[in-house]
Amino acid sequence: MIYTNLNEYGNFLLNKFLDPLFAFQDLNYKKIFENLEKLGADIYLGNRFFAKNPQVFKDSNLIESSFLSSEDIFILISAIYAKLYNISQNISEDKENLIWMINASFRLCNLTYAKEEKEFGKIKKIKLISNKLFSDKNMKKGQEIEQRIFIDFNGNVELIRYKFVDLKELYHETYKANFQISEEDKDLLFDVTKEFLKGKNFNKFSPGIGNWYLELTDENNKIIKLNGPLIGIYMSYNKSEINLTEVFRNILNNKEIWAFGNYESSHIIENIKINFRRIKAVEAEKVDGEIFCSSVYDNEEFLLINRKNESIYVARALGDNVEINKEYKIKNRIGILLDYVSSLKLTQKKDKKSGKKKKVIPSEIDNIKCKITIDYRNLESESLEGDFNIENLPKSWLTFIKLIKSILSYYDEFDIFNIKLAKKAPRHEGDLIYLSVVFKDSYKKYNYITEDDTILEDDYVLVPTGKENIPTKALVIDKNYYNLKNAPYPPEKTKKIIKKLKKEEKNEKF
Repeated sequence: MIYTNLNEYGNFLLNKFLDPLFAFQDLNYKKIFENLEKLGADIYLGNRFFAKNPQVFKDSNLIESSFLSSEDIFILISAIYAKLYNISQNISEDKENLIWMINASFRLCNLTYAKEEKEFGKIKKIKLISNKLFSDKNMKKGQEIEQRIFIDFNGNVELIRYKFVDLKELYHETYKANFQISEEDKDLLFDVTKEFLKGKNFNKFSPGIGNWYLELTDENNKIIKLNGPLIGIYMSYNKSEINLTEVFRNILNNKEIWAFGNYESSHIIENIKINFRRIKAVEAEKVDGEIFCSSVYDNEEFLLINRKNESIYVARALGDNVEINKEYKIKNRIGILLDYVSSLKLTQKKDKKSGKKKKVIPSEIDNIKCKITIDYRNLESESLEGDFNIENLPKSWLTFIKLIKSILSYYDEFDIFNIKLAKKAPRHEGDLIYLSVVFKDSYKKYNYITEDDTILEDDYVLVPTGKENIPTKALVIDKNYYNLKNAPYPPEKTKKIIKKLKKEEKNEKF
C-alpha cells in the first residue's frame, strides 16, 4: 500500500517502529523509500540538513526543537529518509537508532495532525494503548509493561494487560477482561475524548516515562491517531478542569488503569525558577595554611520558565559591571514543555547509595550553589537547593537542561553573529567558485569547482564521482569564492561540476 497522507504514514511508521518484534533488517527499504518520495521527501535535502546539523543525526532529543512547526514537515520527512537510508547501508539493531526513528515518527504525526474537530464525526470506537516498554532499563520478569483498552459504540469494553518476559520474547498477555458500561457512561467517555481533540496535549516519545497511543474511529469510519508520553492529560470540560486518566478510571471502575498517565491536576507547573551562583578564585595561593585570592570570578545566573507569559527568561550578572538578560516568547510551546518537565521530578534528590558515604571535602576556591523552585497551580511551591554537583542535582537534571539548551540554541542562531557568513568574500576577477555538495548516500560534504556563478545553495548539480567519473546527482549546500593562493584545495586536484540541473531534470536518474 502506498500512503498519500502524511499523518497516516507517520502513524504507519510509528506503529512499525514500536512493534516489540521490530528489526531494521526486516524492513522493506525499497518500498519505504518509494513511499517517502511520493510524499515529497528528498534525501538530498535530508543530507543537507544533517550536514549543517550533525548533532541531530545522533541525538533524538534534538528532533522536537529542530522541527518546530508545519513549515518543517518536508525537511523532517527528508531527514527521516536520509537517516533510514544511512541505516540501510549499515544495518545494526542499535537502540539509539530505533529511538531516533520513533521520536521522528512521533514528530511527524504531531506536526501533520489536523486539529479541525468539525471534520471528525461522532466517535464510534476507542482504542487506547499505554506502553512502558522503554521506561525501565532494568525490567524484571513479571513486571507489567502494557495495557490495551477497546471500547465500542455499544459500551462493550475489553481490557488486556501484558507483563514482561525477557528481551527476546518481550511480553505476553497475562490478564483479559470483557465487560459493558452503561450508555450514559459510554456517551460521557466518548464526549470527553472528542473534546480532548481540540487541545494541544501532544508531546514527543519519551523512553524514560512510557507512552500512550490513542486511535479514534468516527461514524464515517474516519480514523484519527494521537500519541504522547504517560505524563497525564489535564483539560477543560464543561467549564471544569478534569484529569482525563481519572475519567477513564472512574467510568471503567479500575484504579490500576494507566490510560494517559498519573498526572494529577494539582501538579500543573506554573513556573520553574533556577537560581545559580558560582564564586571562584581566579588567582589563588596558599600561605601559612590560608588561601589568598588576588581576583574572584563571580557569576550569578537565573532561569525562569513561565506558563502564563509563554516564555523562557534567562539572566546573568558577572560581578557588578556586566548584566545580561533575554526573554524567549514561544507561543503554544511552553505549556507543553512544563507538562513534560512535571514528570521529571526536578525537586527530588537522587536515591542514596547503600553503604557508608565518605565525607565531602568542600572546595575552598570554587563555590557553586543552585536552587530549583517549582511553583504549582494548586499546590505549595517545592524547592531543592545545595551544592551544584552530580551528587546533589536531581536524577533528571541532565535530561532537563539538555532539552532547554537545545530549545534556546535553536533561537540563538542570528545571522548577524554568523562568522561563516561574515567571512564570505565577494567574487573578484580571476576567483574560482568552490561548491560543497552532499550525495544521496551520506551527509558528508565534498568539494567541486565551477565557472557557473548562477549555481546557488540548494541547487541540484551533476558531478563526476569515482575513478571513472560517473555522472552523479548532488545537492549544493555551500558556495564560496577563492583565488589561487587561498583555495582550500588545489584546483588541479578538484573535480569540476558537470552542469546545473534544471527543474525537469531533478527527478531523472543518472
